[in-house]
Amino acid sequence: MAKAAFRRQSTTGSVGETAKPDAFPAVDAELKTGVEQGGEAVIAVRDVRSRNVRLSVEYVRLRPGSWGAVKDDIQRLESLCFNPERRFGNVRLKSIYADPYAVNLVAKVDGRIVGYVHGGPLESPHFRDLEGVTADSNYGKYNTYYGGGVAVDPAYQGLGISKFLHDESLKIIKTSAGPTRKTYEYKSGRTERGTPTNRFFRRKGAVFRTIPGRHSKTKDDMEYYSLPLNRV
Repeated sequence: MAKAAFRRQSTTGSVGETAKPDAFPAVDAELKTGVEQGGEAVIAVRDVRSRNVRLSVEYVRLRPGSWGAVKDDIQRLESLCFNPERRFGNVRLKSIYADPYAVNLVAKVDGRIVGYVHGGPLESPHFRDLEGVTADSNYGKYNTYYGGGVAVDPAYQGLGISKFLHDESLKIIKTSAGPTRKTYEYKSGRTERGTPTNRFFRRKGAVFRTIPGRHSKTKDDMEYYSLPLNRV
C-alpha cells in the first residue's frame, strides 16, 4: 500500500524545505495557448431537492482559459466561503484557470455557478508559496495533484454538491498526468480541521499533519493532507 508523502519534522516543529524545481516543463508555453481556449464540457446532471423544491445541478469541466467567463462567480463564491486570509484572489485564480494541467470543475443551477473545485500539479507556480507545498516530500517529482480549493454557495450547501465535485475530480485526476506526462499517484492540499473537506479526505484514507495557521473563526488548526490515489 502506498504511503502518504510527508517530509519528517524536526523536534522544534520546523519543516525541511526542498529546493524549487528548476523549471515547470512546458507549462509557460502551454499556458499562453491555454489562455486563448476557454469553453466547457458537461460531465453530469443530477437532480436534488432543496426545501421540497427540485433542482437540476449541472456539473461542468472548464477548459484552460475560461477565467474571463467564470471569474465573477468564482470570486463571489470565494468571498462567501473563505475568510480574507484564505482567498486566492484574482491573479492566482487566473493562473489556475489558465493552467493546461488543471482540473477545474463547477456546479451550475439555472446556468449560475454555485460551486467549484480547482487545482493542478503540486509544482505549479501558483501553489509554491502556500503552506506545506514545498515541504511535501513529493515536491519536484511531478506525481502529485494539489487541490487548490472547493466552495459551494451557502444557499446550496447540504445537497451533496461539494462531495460530488470532489468525487468527480478524483476520478479525473487518477487517470491524468502533469507536465512530465507522469500519471498522478497522490492528491494533496490544505484544509481546516473539522471541516467537511477535512472529513471527506480522512474517510478516503489521507494522512494529515498540522501546518502554520488557524481558522480565524473556529480557531481550528490548519492541516496539510496527502492521499495516495490507489486508495480511492
